[in-house]
Amino acid sequence: MEYPDTNVIRQVAYKKRIKVGDVFRLEYPDNKFIFGRVMTLDSEVGGFPDCIKIHIYNIISKQPELPKDLIQSSLLVAPVFVNKLGFSRGYMPVIGNIPVEPSQNIDGACYLNVFPKCCHVDEAGNPVEENELEGVWGLGNYRTMDDSISKALGIPEAPDDDDE
Repeated sequence: MEYPDTNVIRQVAYKKRIKVGDVFRLEYPDNKFIFGRVMTLDSEVGGFPDCIKIHIYNIISKQPELPKDLIQSSLLVAPVFVNKLGFSRGYMPVIGNIPVEPSQNIDGACYLNVFPKCCHVDEAGNPVEENELEGVWGLGNYRTMDDSISKALGIPEAPDDDDE
């Protein structure tokens, strides 16, 4: 099966049940590894229930192993809400688990809500002021996650099928 183009490299499909605290690895060209963690499994954003909230940390490593200081790092991009496709298709293999403390889920991000009107909201959908840690208030997937990371890394986004 052919999947959409991405900058993130497909590794090994993860077929087990995803758990809060699971740490996953993203591989980018030139042996760059970036790491993320599952923060919730049941977020409701933009009218979509059961979204997986993930943090992507601002650690770029040449080593595929879990960094010791991962959760002390800042976030590379605003928290992202995704489905399970990135895990099951092998883009986000789980490599460990670091339990999530309730305070670690308060990340100060704001999200752009474009429906029914354009404004910034918190994770619960309440209006907030815009800030530097801005994401999208809706369900994404590994492809939209890859676009956010690519932009943060300063590399061109992978082309959409519609772009060709």
